[in-house]
Amino acid sequence: MNRSALFAAATAVATTTALGLSSATTATGSPTADPVPGPAMTATTAVARAKTAIGDHLAVLRATGADAFTVKDVIVDPDGSSHVRMDRTIGGLPVLGGDVVVHQAEDGTFEGASLTLSRSADVSRTPKVSVATATATSKALAKGLKAEGNPRW
Repeated sequence: MNRSALFAAATAVATTTALGLSSATTATGSPTADPVPGPAMTATTAVARAKTAIGDHLAVLRATGADAFTVKDVIVDPDGSSHVRMDRTIGGLPVLGGDVVVHQAEDGTFEGASLTLSRSADVSRTPKVSVATATATSKALAKGLKAEGNPRW
């Protein structure tokens, strides 16, 4: 940082402090409580409400009791409504395209969900071929190919 920028920043801090322009004080300079809850608390509340909404609206989410959801992102709008994005797994397996966004009003009322699945992704997780057959088939199909990069799992 050059000298003039450093001087300008120091002047701004000194002026703000001297005039008592901090948002955490009243006109008399005494501390006040923050009237708006912190974003972490709001996000925590939004997540708790979204998890409850999932259990109450499995059909809307095209989910079953085997589906599990992991929170990936939380957005709380200025009006208090929330949008919680979650990834879906079934039996520990990730469901590609199975992510959902749960939308709720400020009071926690479920307003809907955004998702791409047109039907439940709950499929049998019992293998139809043995490990030995799968290994032999994959080796035969990959014969002569060179592996590059890192596998996803």
